Amino acid sequence: MRLSASLIMTLGLSLAGGAAMAAEHAAPEAAPAITQTIPGMANLKVEKKIALKQYGLTAYIVKTPQGRSSVFYTDASGKKFMILGLLIGPGGHNETAKLLLANNTPINYSKLAAAVATRKVIHDGTKGPLIYAFFDPNCIFCHKLWAATRTDVETGKLQIDWLPVAFLKQSSQGKAVAIMSSKDPLNAMNDNEINFNSSEEEGGITPADMAEPTTAMKQAAHQIAENEATMREYHFNGTPTIVFKGKKDGKWHAFGGMPPGGASTIVALAG
Repeated sequence: MRLSASLIMTLGLSLAGGAAMAAEHAAPEAAPAITQTIPGMANLKVEKKIALKQYGLTAYIVKTPQGRSSVFYTDASGKKFMILGLLIGPGGHNETAKLLLANNTPINYSKLAAAVATRKVIHDGTKGPLIYAFFDPNCIFCHKLWAATRTDVETGKLQIDWLPVAFLKQSSQGKAVAIMSSKDPLNAMNDNEINFNSSEEEGGITPADMAEPTTAMKQAAHQIAENEATMREYHFNGTPTIVFKGKKDGKWHAFGGMPPGGASTIVALAG
C-alpha cells in the first residue's frame, strides 16, 4: 500500500476505515509507557494490545477522535520506541489491515458507495460482484492488485470500477488524466499496467501534457480531484483502497492495501 503524503505525518491509520468484520472488544488495555512522554498521547485509550512476536513488536489498537480504529506499534517492552505507519509483511501484504480486519468495528460506507456509483469510473469485467478500487497509476501495490485480479475478472467472477487518484509522484496526475481522458479508459489503464516498470515503480502510460489541457483533460482532472476528496473525507490514507459490499452481511466495507490472501479474499468477501 502506498500512503498519501498528507497522511505520513499523522496517526491517520484508520486504514480505509479498516474494513470489515466486527469483533468483540475486550476491556481497555493500558497504554504503553512511551505514550506518557509524547504530547497529546498521555490519555490515549487502547482497545486492544496484541503481541507480534514474529516482528518483535507490540500492536495497540486505538480509537481516533473521528471514531475509527487505528493501529500503532512499539517495541516489545513498550518503553523504547513507537512506530506510526503501516506494517507491510512478506509479499507486500498489509499486516495493519489484517489486524483491523480482525478487531475493527465496521463503518457504514453505503453513502460512499452511492456517491461513487454516479461517477465516471473505469469499468473492468462483465460478471460477478462489483467492487470499487481507488488507485494511483504509479502505485506498485495497485499494479499488483490489477495483476492479481486478471483471472477473476476475465472469467466473470469479479467486476472492478477503478477510481484514479494522483498523489504518489509528479507524473501521477498526468498519467491519471491520460487514462481518464482517453477514448477507451480501460484500454489506457491496461496499457499502463501491462507496461508498468516495477523496479522504478512507474506506470507505463505517457503522462498527458497539462500545459495546454483539452476539455476532456480538464474534465478528467476534475474527476480525479473528486476521487481524492472522497479519500480525504473517509480518511482513506493510501492506495489501493477497495470498497465492497459484504457477501454475508450485505453492508459496504472498505479495505486498504492488498488483502491477506490476495484476489481470492476479495472474491470471497464481496457480495
